[in-house]
Amino acid sequence: LRSMDAPGISFSTTNEQQLKRENFFTVDEQSRLAILREMSPVGDDLRYIVASLKQDKSAQVRAMAAQRLSFSENYGATQSLIEALTDKDPAVVQVAVDSLVSLGDSSVIPAMEARLGSSENSKALIQEASRRIQSRFTLAADAMR
Repeated sequence: LRSMDAPGISFSTTNEQQLKRENFFTVDEQSRLAILREMSPVGDDLRYIVASLKQDKSAQVRAMAAQRLSFSENYGATQSLIEALTDKDPAVVQVAVDSLVSLGDSSVIPAMEARLGSSENSKALIQEASRRIQSRFTLAADAMR
């Protein structure tokens, strides 16, 4: 069964998905964005998403890849998001931060501090991320009571 709300679920056939993957890096930006929206951050798709985050020329594609990784609990995906904190485009950095926060792992805060630096803007971004991660834990603990 397929759910329209589930991330990365598409109505493409397996052959269509494979063809899209094979041509992924040669199609235009809008096509890459559309393909990324259909990808789920596991298996082969995870490799394409991570490669897009690390290598794509388009900041919009890199940001979409970072957003897709917010659905992954894979260690490599988390490390790729941490690496994306040094992206030259501020929008990609912000999406990487948001994705790391959505994963809810407070152990990423020291890595964020190391990657983002000590500017006032970076400090504010890290404080906000830390607060959001902590609030996730608080909400989860309250729900268990």
